[in-house]
Formats: sequence, C-alpha cells, structure tokens
Amino acid sequence: MSVKTLEEFNIEFMAKEPKAERLPKQKEAQQEENLFATEDEYAEFVEEQIEKNNRSKLTTVAKIFIYIAMLALIISTVVTSGFSFFTVISSSMQNELPKGSLLLVQQVEPEELEVGDNITFIRTWKTIITHKIVNTYENYRSSGVRGFQTRGTNNQSVDAEIVSEDNVIGKVIFSIPILGAVLDFISENIYVALIVFATAVTLIFIIHKIRSKKRLSYDEI
Repeated sequence: MSVKTLEEFNIEFMAKEPKAERLPKQKEAQQEENLFATEDEYAEFVEEQIEKNNRSKLTTVAKIFIYIAMLALIISTVVTSGFSFFTVISSSMQNELPKGSLLLVQQVEPEELEVGDNITFIRTWKTIITHKIVNTYENYRSSGVRGFQTRGTNNQSVDAEIVSEDNVIGKVIFSIPILGAVLDFISENIYVALIVFATAVTLIFIIHKIRSKKRLSYDEI
C-alpha cells in the first residue's frame, strides 16, 4: 500500500480546487504579506490597535457613568413632579406586588381614586403601607373628606382602620419586581457598591491589557 506525502497531498488538493476560488485566497495572502514593509511597522500597527481597544473601553466606562447620571437626573425630576418611589418590604400584596418590588406612586386627586386601585398611604408617622381599595366612603364620618377601606390581597381580612384621603400619598402606577430591594441594598451600602464597581472596571482593563500583550507576543514569534 502506497502512502502519499503531505506535499503530494497538497499538490493534489490544489489541483482539484477551482482556480476561481484559489486566486482570491492567493491575492489576500499576498496583500497581508505586503501590508508591512518592516517588523517595526507591524509592531506599531499592533500597538495602535491596542490603544484603540483601550480607548473603546474607556468610552464604554464613560458612557456607563453618563447613563447613571442621566438615570439619577430622571429620578430626581420624577420625584419633584408628583411621583414617589417606594420598596415593598412585606408580603401582604405578594400576588400583585411581590416583596422587594420597586413602586412608582403618583399623586392624584382623592376623587379619582376608586375600588381596585392600589394606594400608598401613611398609617403612622413611621409606617407607610400599600394596599388595595375595597370600599370608599364619601364624607367619611361627616369629616368632609373621603375615606378608603383597604386590604392586602394576601390578607384574610380588611384593614381595621379606614384611610383618610389626607393620609394618601398616591396611587401605584407600576411596579418592578426585585429592583426595589437591589436599590435599597446599594443605597445602604453605597461605598461597598462603588468599590465593587471600581474593582470590576479595573479588572476588565487589566485582563484586556494582559490579553493584548499576549497577542502582541504571539505575533512577534
């Protein structure tokens, strides 16, 4: 049994490959060989590519900070426009507003509130609750204001106290699960969050620098 050498196999393969397919490949190879006149030019080209990648990383980080600043500006604008943010810390509304959800609450006229609305209200000076309206009372107890009977959707019974319209902060517009808990953690551990963020950015740059140097070393071999 005869065995072909690698050179014979390559010659045979090239003979079988259509000429129309070989020419573009040969032209591309020639262009790559003639792209740089010296090794110094090639090394300079590689360094320029590395610098471009580094600038791209810096641009990405700058964009992240810009987006964070824009988000902070949007939040501050929303808060000063009659909206408030709250985080759900109990499970009384779990089936609709899970624990840890971020709530956006809008100030509305008491006359606009109706049965089925989820409202955020002040129970005591240090207790804020979000429950669903199950009944309304006009001129509650001849006080001249509306009253609202509320209930947590996961609770078996209605709330014992009627909520006066004066204690209503607003109506829940929408909620985002988990986000409230995440933001609370960040705000309570802001320095830890900043350190983690800075460390992550530094590691990305270090890893990228190491990989770039490795690519440069491999290309010089």
